[in-house]
Amino acid sequence: MWDDIKGESEWATDFADMAYKNTTESAAFQVYLSDVSIDSLMGSYLEVGSIAGTLEGDNLPAAAGNRTITAGLLDNALPGFAAKYGADAIVDITGACTDLHSFSSSEADQQVTVLGTANLKFFPHLADGTTELALEMNVVDIKFTGGIAIANFNATADIETFHVDKINIVSSTIGDISAAKLKIEFNTVSRLAVPELNKFVQKYNVPVP
Repeated sequence: MWDDIKGESEWATDFADMAYKNTTESAAFQVYLSDVSIDSLMGSYLEVGSIAGTLEGDNLPAAAGNRTITAGLLDNALPGFAAKYGADAIVDITGACTDLHSFSSSEADQQVTVLGTANLKFFPHLADGTTELALEMNVVDIKFTGGIAIANFNATADIETFHVDKINIVSSTIGDISAAKLKIEFNTVSRLAVPELNKFVQKYNVPVP
């Protein structure tokens, strides 16, 4: 019967290959999610919601060691920041996820990967109490690897590693920035950044229908 149906309809092939209940797992209720359906869910989520936040340079969480983000602190990765705004200038950083795609999963190691793009903006505090946009960049196709948990029909991420593929500089008031060097800086500190990144993303739940 299945051979006849599969010969007549493409969807039947996918349905025939669909996973059934895994008897090696203790969960009484199991759900089958394809990589394509997860991609669709993430795209829909970004259309109606957002994954975004702001790091206030003088109001960092205690986990960050109560440090202050200043132009001088950023100057190694972003040369020209201190010369333009002064080494002690406090800098706020805003970030927003603009794209999530290419979700894949591996049964062998129980890991998932997804590619994402983030827009980052750097706002130094000026002497008159205002801020201005000093630098905007897109961090493109960051490869996140880790796990995913589903509870009460909500999915949350648990990132283990991430790797930046490329960086596009949108605008800069501090001179030319080497995107290649900046990519190396991001990937060098990625391991240290994972715990704080997890605290940020785990407050976002993607509903699973």
